[in-house]
Amino acid sequence: MKITAIVSVALLLLAVPALQAETTASTKDIVATARADERFETLVSAVQEAGLVEALHGKGPFTVFAPTDEAFAALPPGALAGLLASPKALRRVLGNHVVAGRVFSTDLLGAKDAKTLAGSRLPFGLRVGEANVTQADIECSNGVIHVIDRVLFPTPVATTAPVIAARKEKPVLTAAPPAPAKTMKTKKKANVLQVIHRAIDRGVPIYNSGDFEGCAREYAMAAQVILGAGDALAEWDRADIERVIDHASKDPSERAWQYRHAFDRIIENASFQPRMEAAMPPGFPKPGPVGRVVVKRYPQYRAARADGGNSFWTLFQHIKKNKVEMTAPVEMTMGDDMRMRDMAFLYEGPTQGNTGRQGRVDVLDLKPQRVLSIGIRGGRSMEMVKQAKAILEAHIEKNGMERTGEFRVLGYNSPMVPNSKKFWELQVPIAD
Repeated sequence: MKITAIVSVALLLLAVPALQAETTASTKDIVATARADERFETLVSAVQEAGLVEALHGKGPFTVFAPTDEAFAALPPGALAGLLASPKALRRVLGNHVVAGRVFSTDLLGAKDAKTLAGSRLPFGLRVGEANVTQADIECSNGVIHVIDRVLFPTPVATTAPVIAARKEKPVLTAAPPAPAKTMKTKKKANVLQVIHRAIDRGVPIYNSGDFEGCAREYAMAAQVILGAGDALAEWDRADIERVIDHASKDPSERAWQYRHAFDRIIENASFQPRMEAAMPPGFPKPGPVGRVVVKRYPQYRAARADGGNSFWTLFQHIKKNKVEMTAPVEMTMGDDMRMRDMAFLYEGPTQGNTGRQGRVDVLDLKPQRVLSIGIRGGRSMEMVKQAKAILEAHIEKNGMERTGEFRVLGYNSPMVPNSKKFWELQVPIAD
């Protein structure tokens, strides 16, 4: 399958005397017609991947602006692969090529615009955005196809969850943060950062020249490329980019900044090292990595646990009284609503002190366990915990894993550490 990128443009229809037209009615529907035409192999494959075949088999009628294989091949390498990695984004782009009703080239001469299934208002004229119509009026049993020579992105709609507030003055973009020092990162991971740095290097002068739309387009193409990087892109970073795409601002300056902030977060995540303020119990796996789902194993350990979300000082007084050194991490069990149900401080060793009820604290031995874990940089919030939970649940479902217990948060830093330097993990026990 040929997989590449797409640009945000307005949809305009070419209708000129030199245009080749096909007006013979067909008994085949839109999907069958496209499948029978060797020019549309990539489009048909994309429609199948997006789960839109059944819809286009429907009664309709529909008007489809169909990019050829050559149109897909002309796009930046890796962008359609990125769309295929995000089916929701792929459906939005393909939906931008479909208009309700039978719209023929002659009908469009007096038309001003039409609404696509992706929600964009598309003005009609002599072109389809930056595309030419190379063949018009291919009639199907449930609609009509016009052949175009480029692939089209939908115009962004107003965001329901803006990432950044509107600004009265457009800020000046600056160069990307320095690339992190090379360590044991994989070549694929380095390639993701290279794509981001190249996009920023190109986008900054475009933005500062006043072409906000051009900068946003440059960043959007880079986002699609890195979405196609597979497991080279950490799950948390992937979800971050997909949220930006889903809530892209209609304002091009805001949209450029949404992508830029997401790129900066990915760069910072790649170089972040968790700050350790206390030792961990023997045999505990080290914290991290940032944003990536991994399987970890924990040995048996002893912990002091107290109910309620405000148990820190109760536990602190307990370990002080029993001369137990503060360790990392602090463990918090989460309820079904992902609010903290109880908190536990870990003992230095699995046999230190005595188990049992001690005032408001239970000292207990926790058995060895295997967990699915994702590490997050920054201050913890309810929204972030729920986002991390969704990522873990999707991983469990995709890989056929069995969850065997409740979610927990491991917090590695004290309240004295700035949020930008904090690190925590969300984990859930799974079967061997």
